[in-house]
Formats: sequence, C-alpha cells, structure tokens
Amino acid sequence: MYKNLAEEGVLDAQFYLANAYEKGEGTPIDYHKAYDRYFIAAQGGDAEANVRIAIIYYEGYGIALDYDLAAE
Repeated sequence: MYKNLAEEGVLDAQFYLANAYEKGEGTPIDYHKAYDRYFIAAQGGDAEANVRIAIIYYEGYGIALDYDLAAE
C-alpha cells in the first residue's frame, strides 16, 4: 500500500515505507532502501525523516558510521 503511494509521490508514504524497510514490517529489513525513502521525505520537509537519517548514520545501519553526518 505505502509503496504505491510513495511511487505516486506522496511524502508521508515515503516516510512510512522507509520505516517499514528499517524495521522489517511487511518486508525484509533493507537499510539502503530505508535511507533512500527517508531522504526523499526529508527533502520534502519531513523533520522526523531527518532524525531517522541521523540515527542510521549514527548507528551505522547498512551505512558506514559517520558521526559528522549524523550531527548535521
């Protein structure tokens, strides 16, 4: 459901789909896909998506640890 809406450009759906990828809810965990969807949502102004991106960098979920980018 969220995937179809995300592909239609619905920003909230981008966030919810990213969250599903991050947590493995209804889909296998995929931090790269989660990051990509969070990034799109963040570009659309979603502050929580920015927080989730920072956590991904801070924890190194599927991405190299980068405390500077996490702080940014």
